[in-house]
This record gives sequence, C-alpha cells and structure tokens, in this order.
Amino acid sequence: MREEMKKDDEKTIKRVVRYIEDEEINLQNKDYLNTKVYAKTLKTTIDSLSGNKSYTVGLFGGWGTGKSSIINTVKDAYKKENRHDVAFVTYDAWQYVNDSFRRMFLLKMQQELKYDQTDLMRKFYINESQKVDYKYTFSLKKLSIMFFILLAIACVLVFSDVIDYKAKIGIAAACSIANISILMCFRSFEKFDISITKPYLFAPEQFQECFSEIINACFSSDTIKKVMNFLRIGNGSARGLKKLVIVFDNIDRCHHDLAYSLLTDIKTFLAPINKNVIFVIPVDDVALKKNFKDEMCSEDKEKEEFLRKFFNTVIRIKPYAEMDMFEFAKNVASENKLNLKPETLYFASIAYSKNPRRIIQLYNNLEAEKLNYEESFANKFESQICALLIIREDYPECYRSILRNPQILLDENFRDVGKQEENQFLRIVTPSFKRVPLEALSKTLSHTELYFTSLNPDLKEALDKFDDKYLTENKEKYVDSKSKIVDYLNHTLDKYVRNNVDAAIVSSFEFYSKIYEMIGLKNEWKRFDDLFERVGYVEIYRGLTKSAAICKFIDFLTLDNPSYPNAQEKFIDYLLGEKEPVPEFGDGQYLCCHSEKMLKKLSEKLLAQYNNFNSWNELEPIHFKYLVTNEILSLFVNEVSSLDHNDPKLSRCIIIISRKRGVTKECYVTFFEKMLNLLNAKKTIENHIMMIGDVVLVIKNKAKEDFPELQALQTSFQMIDQTFVQRLAPNNNKTLLSDWKSQKQIDSLCEYLYERMKLFGESNYISKIVNDLLADFSPNVVSLYSRLIDEGCVVTASMADVIAVLNDFSNREQLNILRYAALYQENHGENGDTVKYMHSDSVIAKIPALFNYLAQDEVVDLICELDKIPVYAEIVKNQFSQRNDIEITGKLVPLALNDFTKERLDQYKGNYEFLQFVLKQGREDQKRLVANILLDNVHAGLFLDQTFDVIEKTFKSISGNVYFLSQIPLRG
Repeated sequence: MREEMKKDDEKTIKRVVRYIEDEEINLQNKDYLNTKVYAKTLKTTIDSLSGNKSYTVGLFGGWGTGKSSIINTVKDAYKKENRHDVAFVTYDAWQYVNDSFRRMFLLKMQQELKYDQTDLMRKFYINESQKVDYKYTFSLKKLSIMFFILLAIACVLVFSDVIDYKAKIGIAAACSIANISILMCFRSFEKFDISITKPYLFAPEQFQECFSEIINACFSSDTIKKVMNFLRIGNGSARGLKKLVIVFDNIDRCHHDLAYSLLTDIKTFLAPINKNVIFVIPVDDVALKKNFKDEMCSEDKEKEEFLRKFFNTVIRIKPYAEMDMFEFAKNVASENKLNLKPETLYFASIAYSKNPRRIIQLYNNLEAEKLNYEESFANKFESQICALLIIREDYPECYRSILRNPQILLDENFRDVGKQEENQFLRIVTPSFKRVPLEALSKTLSHTELYFTSLNPDLKEALDKFDDKYLTENKEKYVDSKSKIVDYLNHTLDKYVRNNVDAAIVSSFEFYSKIYEMIGLKNEWKRFDDLFERVGYVEIYRGLTKSAAICKFIDFLTLDNPSYPNAQEKFIDYLLGEKEPVPEFGDGQYLCCHSEKMLKKLSEKLLAQYNNFNSWNELEPIHFKYLVTNEILSLFVNEVSSLDHNDPKLSRCIIIISRKRGVTKECYVTFFEKMLNLLNAKKTIENHIMMIGDVVLVIKNKAKEDFPELQALQTSFQMIDQTFVQRLAPNNNKTLLSDWKSQKQIDSLCEYLYERMKLFGESNYISKIVNDLLADFSPNVVSLYSRLIDEGCVVTASMADVIAVLNDFSNREQLNILRYAALYQENHGENGDTVKYMHSDSVIAKIPALFNYLAQDEVVDLICELDKIPVYAEIVKNQFSQRNDIEITGKLVPLALNDFTKERLDQYKGNYEFLQFVLKQGREDQKRLVANILLDNVHAGLFLDQTFDVIEKTFKSISGNVYFLSQIPLRG
C-alpha cells in the first residue's frame, strides 16, 4: 500500500501545470475577440483631435474586456510609425491608491518624459531653507581655552634665563593684558546665522503650474529653447511634441471618494491647458457610477450626466457574443496547450461571456484544482470540477447548499433556486452532473470518506452534533439508513479514540445509547465489536467509568444480541478491575445495565460496596432480580432491629424487601417482626406514622407480587391498627388529633391512610381518624379521597361528612369526590334489581352550588349527567326555573329548553331572564308560550315593566318581529 502511495506521489510530482500570465497583449498579433477594431478607432480619434486644446476620451468596457490591450496596441502603432511627435504617459491610479495623486502624477510625468526636476518641481517635493539674518553670542568655552594659552606663554617668559627679572615681569604683564583684551573683543564671541524653512508646495495652483511647466517644455518648438532644453533635459527627452496622450487607468477600482477626486482634478487642473493633450480614461462606467456616493450624485441620471459632461467623446466596447467567447476560450486553451475538453470550454465561455479575463483566471484555478486529485480522475471529471469551481466563485450560497447535500445536484428543481443568471448556468451544467456517479461529485467537494457522501446532510449534521432530538423526530425517515448510520458512528468514534478525545468519546456513547432505544438499532451494532477488538478495549473504556453512558451502551449491545461475547466479557472484566485498575464504580453504571449476565456479574461488586450505593429507589425490577441478591437483603434485614428510624439503611431495607421478588418467607417474617418491635419502641406520633407508612408499602407490594398469604398480612395490619389506635386514643376528653400541629405529621398520616385504604379498604379505626381529620384538616382528607377514587377504590365510610365540607367546585379534587358520590349506586331488593344512590341526599344539597361554576366544562358535564338521573333531575330543572343568575350556554341550552313545557309553565312565569332566553333560542312553540305569558301580563296590567323590558330586549329575536305577536290568538 505504501509503495502504491509512493508511486502516486511520484506521478503527482511529474505533472506539469501550465499557468497563463494575465498581461496585456498586442492586438496586432493576437486578436481572439476582434478587439483590434477598437484600437483602430481610438488611434483615429487621437489623430483627429488636434489644435491647441486638450480633450478627454472615455474608453468604456467591463472589467477584463481588453481596455489595457487596446491602449497598448495604439501605443505600439505610433512607435511603428516612428511618431516622435506623439508621446504616451500611463498613470495607474490603483497602483498609487495610497499615495498623493498630485505628487505621484507629476513624478510619473517626469519619469515617462525623462524630464529633469526644475526648481519649481523641487519645491513640490523638498523643503527650502533661506538665510535672513545673523547674531553674535558670548562663548565661555573659547575664553577658557585662550586664558590657558596666555598663561602658558607668560610662564615661559617668566622662567626663561635670557631676560632679566624686571623685564620678564613687564613683558609678561604687557602681553597678557594685550592678549586678554583682544580675545575678549574678538575670540570670545560666535556668529550665528538665522534662516527660515519653507515647506514643499501643496496648493492646487502650484500643482497646475508644475504640470504646465512640463507640458510647455515638451511642446516647445523655439530653437534656442530646444537647445536649452537639450542641455537641461538631456538627450532622449520628450521635446517638440505635437500631441501628448495621458492615460489614467484603473480609476474604477479605486474607492468612490478617490475616483471622484481624480476625475474632478483631471477636469479642473489638467484639462484646461492650451496644448494638444489628450486624456484617455479606460473605465468600467457601470462600476464607476456605482462607486459614486449618493451625496455626490443622488440619482442615476445625475451620475450619467456627470460622465457625459466629463468626456468629450466616448468609445464603448460592445458585449461579446457567447460563441465569440467560446472561440476565445478555445484559442487561449490551445495556445497554452491546456488540452481542455469542449464541455469545459463551453462552461467557461457561458459563465464569463462578458469577461475574458475571468476565463484566464478560471483556467489557472482549474489547473491548480486538478492537482488535488489523481491525474486520471482529474482528466475524467474535468468538466464537473470546472463547473463546481465556477459555482464556488460566483454563487457561494448555492455552493454551500451543495456542500451540505451533494444529492441536490441531481434534483430537477435545484436549477431554479437562485437568481436568473444563476439558474441559467445551473440548467446548463446539471445534465453534466447527472452523467457521473455521486461519489465522484462528492470527492470534488470534500476530502472526507466517499462512503458517507450519500448520507443526508441534515442526518450527518445531527450525528456530528449528537442531536438525538432530531433523530427522534425523523426516525421513520431514516429506517433504510441504519447500517450507514452505524458505520458513520463507528468511523467518528474511531477518530475520537485515536486522538484521545475523552469528552467526545463519552458524548458518543451517551448519544449511541439514546438512539439505540429510539431507532431500535440491534443487529446493526455488530461492527462496534470489531472496532473494540481492533482499537483495544482498554483504550475505549479508558476514563469512561465515571460516566454511565458506556455501561448503558454495552448493555444494549449485549441485551438482545448474545453474539457480542468479546465486548461483554472484556467490559465486565474491565469494570471489575481484573485486568486494569478501575475507578470506584458509581450508581449510574449499575442503573444502566440490564442484561442478566452483566447484572449477575456486577452483583458481586455491589455486595462488596452496598453501603455506598444510594440509588435504591431508581432500581428497576430486573435489577432486583439479578443485581440485588438475597445475600444483600439478608445484610439489611439483620440490621433492622438495631437501626434508628432515621437511619438511611432502614429505608433501603424497606425498599428492597418491598420490591424484590423471590424473598424467602423466613426472611420476610424476620423483617416484619423486627419492624413491629421497632414500631412499638417509638415514642413520637410523627415517627410512628412514618414507620407505619413504610411498613404499609412493604405489605402492599408483597400482596401484589410473590407473598400471597394475604390473611397473614391482614393479621399483621390488625396489629399495626391496634398499635396505631392505641397511640392515638383519646386522653382527657381530647380528640385523637388535638395535640397535632405539624403539617408533616398530617401528611404522613394521610399517606398511611391512603396506602392502608387502598390495600384493605375501610375500617372503624380509619373512619374515626377521618372524622377527626375533617375538623381541622379537611383539604388533606379531600385530597386523600380523590386519590383513592382515582385508584378505583370504594370509599363510602364518612362520605357524607366529606361531601359536607365541599365548597369549591373549581377545585378538581372536590368535583371528583362529588361526581363519585353522586353516581355511586348499590343494588337492593330481593333480586338486586333496585338501584339506590347511597349519597343522594348529600349530593342534592350541593347541586345549587354547582350552578355557580358553570364556566368549568367539567361542572357542566356533571350537571348534564345528573339531569339524566331521576333522583337529581328535578333539582337540576328547578335551578333553571327558579334562578335568574344563570348564564345558559353550550351544552346547557338544550338541557334548559327541554324542561320548558306547557305543563311546567307556571314555574317559569316570574323568571323573566329565562323567558328572554327562550325568546332568543327556543323553538317556535316555546316562543308562543312566552308570548302568551307576556300578553296575559299586558291584559292584566301586571308586571308591565318586566314584560316590556323583555319585549324590548328581544324585539329583533322574535320571529317576524312584532308581527309575530300580532298573530298570536288572544284568549277570551
């Protein structure tokens, strides 16, 4: 394999890349797009513009259309004609974009025309220094030096033997005085010149003066001046010109402020000159106008007007035809020996039909891109690589969509997702994509493994981000991709393990365990066993025992598939520390395991550290079956009698013995006896109630599961009840609960009652406790009875007392109790065929209160049910006839109207609110009955205010309006 890779590398090295230089060409030699005609036009225009005046000529065309080549062709044409009277100067605005235009332009003029700097031009670049005055200053340093010199001369004369003593003194004194006087007058002072510095010129008129100086020198025709200029300028400099062409290139590339400033400077300072100077400005006028800020030219018309006023004449390069561009693409490729396919040339010419330069750039990019693939692959899929390069460069949003999902290249609708130009290109290249395998297309987009390119991009993103929510919502969508999902997860996990990314490995296993349950990947996971074997189990398990994820996943892997012996056995060995040291095993690892083999193996570890395990409440039945052994249970049971009621071990023991199946009868009896002894030893009511509740939990579960001797349990309960009541027995004429103040005590008691009544029903002891609780703790009793009703229990004792405290039927629990009591029935009679509602009297007393909560749908439903039961129906009907504060809507409308009959008419005569309701929503015969009542009142002169009030409010609701009343036959 390595030898093959080495050969491939050698082949890659030997491959030759042919890059094309992006440079201007002479259209006389190569004219692929018939651009030479524009060069001829420009030259003719320049020749025609004569006289002592300047002109501005615009050469308009898009970027890359050959404007610079046109100008170079014209320049070369003048050279071939030996036209020394015409000179060209080209100023690249983009090259000097960060420099001062005026300084760099003058420098460029000087260099191109070989013009030496004059004093005026030097002032434009160099600061000038000028002497204006001078002054003298005293120098202490010079005075000190002269003093020591005179002192040395005097010493020599004094100590000399030639001169006598007196003469020495006189001579020394005279010399000293003379010299000191002279020095003090002349040598002790210094002269300083005073000068000023003038900065280089920067004013606009000075820039114009420098430009005029250069132009005048170039156009000078006087013989004497020619000689002077020759001596000053030197041989080869431009002189005696008849025409000067100044080209300002790449203005459209500059920032809008600079572009605008350049154009205004040209028009303001350069153009107004009495010489035949022609300013040629090649520019993309569309781009230039876009560069103008709104404050410069607010509207397109103003921008167009600005350019029109600026240029004396404009030469426009017309757009190229697609076939012309194809010929150009073909000729450029052929000249540079690129050996491109016709389809590749076609894609290039279509994409860049307006910009030849982009085609050259595309060729260079394509040559570089092809180096990323084997030569055979690059040559075979050259056209597709080219098309994707174009999409990447020009349509980035589209390219990002393709990266996320390469399959959309094969979608018919994909060609109509973008703008018109984008869609047009996609329609052209899509057939090419369909001819090649998707794997090949994907390889041109990414260097990841090709096997996973067919994965849906959203699915792949979800797998990378461990997004189990997405997989849950779309699990049906990817039913056929299970195998590939596992392969991809296997691949990513392999990378994480190889790079020791612990956090990602943990997240991976947590994610795998979730999607295993959701998607049901069973047999698909066998590949992981191969991964474990290949990478090494210790490497995968390293550092993961602190997380329960790997336990859960391995458990899934082995639970339904016994064909994974390696993963299971080695994982268990690792956890138990038989081959590798393992951190302390936590609760989560036990909870995540569900396979019989693993749990049996792990039970040994739990036995050794059962005191450190705190998640007994979270264990599932399979854990109690295989993980929690009888040995562990015996350890707890033997400790019960010595434990305090607050000891956590007691709670653990109760949980285990209540949930574990297969506990021996001897173990249970031992536990229960010790629990009773513990209960009898308690001193406080609160603790006693809590302990009884725990025992009830044990008995309840035993009765339902594997300890069917219910009689023995009932006997045990009688013992508990007797102990319990003895503890709560009245003392000194106090009620059972008179000394209770703690809500926690009451909650514990109600929990005991709930478990006790749910399992064994009611008793006299229980009824007594309930009645005492109702006095001060009725909400607790209401909640207790509602829970029992929800569980399907029969509760009749003390029900009348419980119903009596119900006063708020917006409360779900109170309404629940009233419904239960109202519908509870017993059969009586010799044959049991007589139905009796046991609590009807108590329920009837509450029916009027129900009508105060008609906004509750549950209340309305209950009223409708009561109306169907004879014992309650009359009470319900009376509410409609006797009360005028009821808002009748929804289900109550037919219920109320059904009771409004001729036989019961007298009961409704005084309820004008209800009569108004009937006129609005009743039947025709019912409205006639109401009309008769109202007419009777009118004839009798009774209740006229109420009568006419009803008529006024319901005038438009009565069929036929007033005419309907006039048609009712009058009685008598």
